[in-house]
Amino acid sequence: RTIAEHDHEKVYAGPLALLILTQCERSRPRPLREVASILFKRLREHGRLSEDFAKQFWDMQLEAITGLYICSGVEAANALSNAFMRQWGPRIMPWLERPYYRALKGAVADCVTADKSKLDLLEVLSYWMR
Repeated sequence: RTIAEHDHEKVYAGPLALLILTQCERSRPRPLREVASILFKRLREHGRLSEDFAKQFWDMQLEAITGLYICSGVEAANALSNAFMRQWGPRIMPWLERPYYRALKGAVADCVTADKSKLDLLEVLSYWMR
């Protein structure tokens, strides 16, 4: 909870925050999901302040999904991605639209590697296309 409510950007948007965001998935214990939800909402609210913060909101989610994909596989990454999409609501807020497409474009480009090791992640991200 301290990380989710911290004022310093390197804390609430750093590696520990990424770890907290991975706890949004339904199979995680309720107290962890609640803290992850607080952090998620905080990042979204910061997205209102500037386009850079809005892109950070999307980048954090994409980094959490990518990290989980690398460590635990496509099923875990897909479950986390679905948890994030449920929290977005029925439509993306206008101030988040342009950063959403910029972040998604970068993530899709990162999935195309010479060794083709992230092609399954590309399928997970295909559900982000709205």
